[in-house]
Amino acid sequence: MKINRNKWQTAFEKELNKAEKRQLSKVKRFYKSEYNKGVVSFLAEGQTNFQLLFDNKDLLNIYRNLYSDIGLQFAKWYAKNYDKYLSKGINPSEYVGEWTNKFASFGSAVGAQRVTLVSGTAKQTLIKVTQNLMRDPEFMTLGNTEKGRILKSQFNRYSQYQSERLVRTEATNAANFATMESATTIFPGAQMKKEWIASFDDRTRSTHSEAGASEPIPYNNAFMVGGSLMMYPGDPSGPASEVVNCRCSVAPFPVKGAQAVSEITDINFGIGGAASTGFGLTDVVSAISSTLVGAGENTAFIPAKTLQEAEERMLKFANSVNFEGLTLKKQNEILNALEDVLGKYKSKVKNDIGFQTERSGSWGVAGYRLENGVPSNPQYLRLQKTYSKSADKLSKKNAEIFLRNKEYRLKQWEEILSRPDLNAERSAYYRDKIQKLKSTKRWTIEGERSLYTTTAHESFHIVDYTYGARNVFSEQLIKNNIVRNEWYQVSEYGGSTIGELWAEVGAAIQTKTNIPNGFIKAFEDTLKIIGAI
Repeated sequence: MKINRNKWQTAFEKELNKAEKRQLSKVKRFYKSEYNKGVVSFLAEGQTNFQLLFDNKDLLNIYRNLYSDIGLQFAKWYAKNYDKYLSKGINPSEYVGEWTNKFASFGSAVGAQRVTLVSGTAKQTLIKVTQNLMRDPEFMTLGNTEKGRILKSQFNRYSQYQSERLVRTEATNAANFATMESATTIFPGAQMKKEWIASFDDRTRSTHSEAGASEPIPYNNAFMVGGSLMMYPGDPSGPASEVVNCRCSVAPFPVKGAQAVSEITDINFGIGGAASTGFGLTDVVSAISSTLVGAGENTAFIPAKTLQEAEERMLKFANSVNFEGLTLKKQNEILNALEDVLGKYKSKVKNDIGFQTERSGSWGVAGYRLENGVPSNPQYLRLQKTYSKSADKLSKKNAEIFLRNKEYRLKQWEEILSRPDLNAERSAYYRDKIQKLKSTKRWTIEGERSLYTTTAHESFHIVDYTYGARNVFSEQLIKNNIVRNEWYQVSEYGGSTIGELWAEVGAAIQTKTNIPNGFIKAFEDTLKIIGAI
């Protein structure tokens, strides 16, 4: 099947414009109302501390409602346009309840990651504008009525700009996420492909135009956009430089020969050249975590507001907690991973969660006791203190060192392999090492938030020790035709042992790092077999 890109994008942007117009009026009203409260406070009391304004809970509701409304609009749009070509039609109303809950949960998850920054930006705008005007002698001689007029005029402009930026960024994410979800209610994901379709805007990023010029990819794979992997335009796991104000779209479509449930006769809505291709309905209730990793199963992570709250929530998974000296932001990153993994898979440690008590070269370690020669009885989860305070910096440096060392090692081993005096046994040994290293993209799973990723990795060790996952996982890898040498496709560290591979695959899924689907299937099947889900 071939996408008519112009037709698809025209229809998408028409729907997006309608959606944005509705949401913009709501969000702008909120911004204006909050800024006006700030103006009143400033004029009445000379107050420039606006901590009670732009409350995170109010912003979370905005995100939740925006994603629910736009998501539902685009899910219906996609389904209805396919419905007329299916001999056994689709009734989108059957899925409205499930879609609404899923999109609202997705909005809450995205909002939980963003509202602190959004709120902080608005408060800083209030502080900056009011404090600058306080230093203006001419402004200070005016009466309150005139001061209020000037302030409201300035903040109205900020309200327009900031609400437009928020709505435009989130609308694209909500629309494309919903399109992907709607597609899986009609077609099995394994029997679909998808295209990135660049917007018509003159300001379209060159990286997005390049993504749009590439060939369609399997539905469950990620697009390479610039240097980032993204499941669709607006994907919140992508960097801000690839997400903010994007208006590109994703177009999922069935591959030729998909298992027939009904037939498509002839599609002219954005797609052409289809005939006699049927699609099976899939379970629309699949967990949101497959698309927004790190958000929990179907609920958003709500950051702890105090260090005491963070510790109390961590105590659900251990008898004691010690991250003394670590900032609330860092502790929330750790807490987020603990709740996403240990909370979801009902696991905990017998003793403590905190800093490592002994010097170690590892960034994290999960303790256990052997039972019949198998790691069991999880004892503790500990992170290196120095790493915890500078995780992102150290992880970036580690990734750079790995890439340099990889090239050096490959060159060194290939030189050894070329020696005429090398015997067959050693030759086979170095060929194997070269093959493994070439298939490796990274030393370990990094993720956008390094401390979160490391905590998630160690947490999956705890899941392993709790349920005895590794032996079942090994069997499932074999069932998926994954042999030992292929473990390195996840990471070099994951290729070392079955226990590390288990933790690395789990971390990759949580951070939405692109790895071969066979590992993901083996991991998910293992969770079902051991009773973790």
